[in-house]
Amino acid sequence: MTVSREPAPSIRAPGRPRSAQAHQAILNATLDLLADQGFEAMSIEGVAARAGVGKTTIYRRWSSKEALVIEAVRGLHAEYGFLDTGSLRGDLLILMRISDDPRAWSLVQRLLPRFIGEIVANPGLVEAYQEAIILPRFRRFKAVFERAIARGELRPDLDPMLAVDLFAGAFTYRLLFTRYLAPMPPTYIEQILDTVLRGIGADR
Repeated sequence: MTVSREPAPSIRAPGRPRSAQAHQAILNATLDLLADQGFEAMSIEGVAARAGVGKTTIYRRWSSKEALVIEAVRGLHAEYGFLDTGSLRGDLLILMRISDDPRAWSLVQRLLPRFIGEIVANPGLVEAYQEAIILPRFRRFKAVFERAIARGELRPDLDPMLAVDLFAGAFTYRLLFTRYLAPMPPTYIEQILDTVLRGIGADR
């Protein structure tokens, strides 16, 4: 998976940035402040200051802070090429590596707790996050499990969505909570895979 985010503009020459540069600088600044401060605490003024643009530049393009955040989040998207290593374990290892861009995934990790906190107050923001990050990944996991069932690697009565919950849920819980109690070991992904696969694998 590659979580794409347009790179922040390089150091600009004196003067106001060009329109396209300004637009992307605003979106990048929005994501950074959302991750650092949360939706309620961040402000249009703060975004403008971090992006190096005037406040009126933002208000001309977006009608509200929520509209700005939603567009910024939708700019994060999960890209997947064709994936088939020939084994379920091989496919899952690739999927659970998450991203080959650690900077982009670091941002996603910082944003996840923020969006969990907005589930009730701002469902529109959460929906944008799900569409950009969660749903593409879920569809790929589900397809991998369905293919493994067809190959006979998994029990034929297995619900693919339940399998997704088992893998993604364990990883997300560790990412959000228990990693603060103990560091995540380098082999954590393999431990999840081997533990769960023993329970859902087909009887030979």
